[in-house]
Amino acid sequence: MLLPDRKTAHLHHGRVSQAGMCYFLTICTQHREAVLTKSTEAGRILRTLSTLETSGDFVLHAATILPDHLHLLFTLGSRLTLGQTMAKLKNLTRDMGQRHGAGSRMVSSTGSDQTNSSRTTVSTFS
Repeated sequence: MLLPDRKTAHLHHGRVSQAGMCYFLTICTQHREAVLTKSTEAGRILRTLSTLETSGDFVLHAATILPDHLHLLFTLGSRLTLGQTMAKLKNLTRDMGQRHGAGSRMVSSTGSDQTNSSRTTVSTFS
């Protein structure tokens, strides 16, 4: 089943990336495949989130990992923009999987490789 074109480019219109702002993100796997049911995949994501928090990229308030997507609630740090933080999250998750022989499906950091793209939805709270 093909998913409808969600016009994700429109998500960037009006998006604000501001340090200290609280963001709620939903990140979907490629083709909404239920690949996050394995404890190894969930563990990889949790380790990545811990790395981002330790490096000061954000303060994580809550995370929910579901079979085909994850939800994050965090306050953005001052080191990186929102886009850079999401690219780092996806890159670190992918890189951990490649080192351990697992294949993550949340692999696109830029969205330029359409065959490996994932979708990110952003909401902000002040």
